[in-house]
Amino acid sequence: MSAESVQESHALSMQGDDGLGVNGKGALAATGDGTGWGLGLAARPPIVAADGSAGDGGVGRLAESVGTRAGLVILIVDDNSDSADSMAMLLRMKGHCVHVAYGGEGALARAAHTGTVDLALLDIAMPGADGFTVLQQLKKTHALSNALFAAMTGFGQASDVERSLSRGFDMHLTKPVQLPLIDALLQRAIERRKAG
Repeated sequence: MSAESVQESHALSMQGDDGLGVNGKGALAATGDGTGWGLGLAARPPIVAADGSAGDGGVGRLAESVGTRAGLVILIVDDNSDSADSMAMLLRMKGHCVHVAYGGEGALARAAHTGTVDLALLDIAMPGADGFTVLQQLKKTHALSNALFAAMTGFGQASDVERSLSRGFDMHLTKPVQLPLIDALLQRAIERRKAG
């Protein structure tokens, strides 16, 4: 199939909603050097708001709800890079600015070079300084003076939750964290920032 054929197919799919093309404000580009040389395809899907309408992915409504900054500033501290990076990706997709540190020292360095942080997610069981020690150190920094702190850990017994809350965390999330809990956490951080 030539690049021209793909462009023609795309134009036809834009006229209807047959699921074969990119509808709305998305784009499809095809490049090729002719028959027998392969074809390059690039698709950019439309951004869809939470209500299903095309738009800014809800970032505009988020900006309205939290003030002049669009999205929250979030710090994730976890020695498990897969866990930290996955959570960071999810939160960025939701329109937030996310900083990741893979241990206590990194978290303190981030806090020293970051403006105000609205939400901090801390793993409890980390080598070196554990999450409770890092929590106490971060609470002393100017950047996190009004932040919401959530323990994000694999320990989920009632005694673990009680311990986290008694040691200064605002919330305790057990990994893997379910999406409704993440949304509730984000809403709580937005409310704290508004009150702040």
